[in-house]
Amino acid sequence: MSRLAALIGRFRGLFRRGREDAETRDELRFHLEMETEKNLRAGMTPREARRRAHVRLGGVGAIREAVRDARGWRRLEDLVRDAGYGLRGLRRNPGFTIAAVASLAIPICFNTAVFAIVDSVLFGPLPVVRPAQLVDVYTSHPQFGQHAPSSYPDYLDLRSEHDVFTDMAAHSPMRAVVRVDDDVDLVMGEAVTGNYFQFLGVQPVLGRLLAPDDDRPGAARVAVISAGLWAGAFGRDPAVVGRDLHIGSQPYVVIGVASPDFYGMPPVPGGDLWIPITRVDDVTPAGPSMNMPSPGATRLERRGQRWMFIKGRLRGDVGLAQADANLDSIMAGLAAAFPDSNESLQVSLTLTDDVRLEPSAAGPAYGGAAAVMFMVGVVLLARIEGDAGAAAGDIRRELRRMEPDLLFFFQGDTLREIAGVAMLPFRIAASVSGAAGIVAMLLGAVGLYGVIAYVVARRTRELAIRSVLGAHSGSLLRLVLASGAWVIAVGAGVGAALAALVARLAAQVMPGVAPGDPLVWAGVLLLIVGVTAAAHVEPARRILRLDLTRALHAE
Repeated sequence: MSRLAALIGRFRGLFRRGREDAETRDELRFHLEMETEKNLRAGMTPREARRRAHVRLGGVGAIREAVRDARGWRRLEDLVRDAGYGLRGLRRNPGFTIAAVASLAIPICFNTAVFAIVDSVLFGPLPVVRPAQLVDVYTSHPQFGQHAPSSYPDYLDLRSEHDVFTDMAAHSPMRAVVRVDDDVDLVMGEAVTGNYFQFLGVQPVLGRLLAPDDDRPGAARVAVISAGLWAGAFGRDPAVVGRDLHIGSQPYVVIGVASPDFYGMPPVPGGDLWIPITRVDDVTPAGPSMNMPSPGATRLERRGQRWMFIKGRLRGDVGLAQADANLDSIMAGLAAAFPDSNESLQVSLTLTDDVRLEPSAAGPAYGGAAAVMFMVGVVLLARIEGDAGAAAGDIRRELRRMEPDLLFFFQGDTLREIAGVAMLPFRIAASVSGAAGIVAMLLGAVGLYGVIAYVVARRTRELAIRSVLGAHSGSLLRLVLASGAWVIAVGAGVGAALAALVARLAAQVMPGVAPGDPLVWAGVLLLIVGVTAAAHVEPARRILRLDLTRALHAE
């Protein structure tokens, strides 16, 4: 109990320092006066009596320090005092303070925002239910690669014959000219199967989401919009359900608003509009496609026209290898039944949690390229046996023979090369952003190191005087670091605030990006603050290694 009382007393002493200092001073003066009176009665002169009293009591300053140590935490009190001194020093040098805070705040802002956005895009949790169970099912072909799209008839057969998933769904990137009242805009989105939202576990903010009945032939034209489109085009109208919008020339009815964190699968590049996949001919495809000979009047009927992506949700007792083997056996049966469109085709499975950019990120690039090519001529996607480059001359001559007056553009690239070109801007942007972030952090540390080293060097005389008066190296180092602690605190606060603003703006510009992982923010902040702390410590230690007494005489 006595230890607890002592601990409480020391804690209270932190907040009653002025009052207790005054009590200590009064008590010391009382004892000094009593001892002086005793010496006067012994026949000493007043001066000698007071001197003897001081000698008997000991150093008054030492007694005060001992009392402070007994009633509180000396190191904490010294830290508070040094922090106050450091703050006053920064206020006396506003130029240095602004330069140091800016040197820290700018790299913190840039690095934290960039790394938070990259983490959200590449490593953040997907906005769906149990994402670890989701698998992307791609069509695989020796010529077209491991991640080609699939056809709607193949999807129907895989979904009806598999025994490894609890369910399967399909979606296709699209872009559409959307008119709401008198406002017209180009909107990215997806054409999806009716079970898409139920399959992912996405919930609506308003109304309902698409259901299996919505993608049956002859069903009404309905659409689901994102929270971003609801805010931008409809002003967050709570009565948006039931309102009309036009996709191209076709009227659609809004039936619901998706949850604010959902912008499609994968989240980047994101989308704001979802329509039933049976209405895919109302919009323009925005993803890659692969065509092989097959009968049918529409893309929903043509087995050889591959333009959509399939997802499956694994059963709890099924692994990726087992699912791959099961779907490959189904594809082997389809290849035997439809050799023209399905020969040599297999499936390639990838965990959906690993798919953040490929292949939908290439959608806008494909859509823009397709629009330009449509305006200037005809685009031909050909299946070539052997080397595509060697066959380019033969194809060009054959086109000339078929239509001598046709003005066309021909480039003999494979689908894999086209996809590589489409993804190039994203890869370059990611590489440049990461490199720029590292460079900004290094430049910030170097600049701040130089500023701190200069300021510490200017304090050599002050530190030397304090050393001569008895201050030890630890207290001198703590004194120098006190001003650095204020720079770190203010710079980190300003940098974090600016980073939050940049990240918020990025989230508005880039649908599906929500850079809010506290671990990323804490990690980047701690890293840069650590570099900054090192920039403070080394100059201070370098000064303290000097002979401060000799430095004082030199000045």
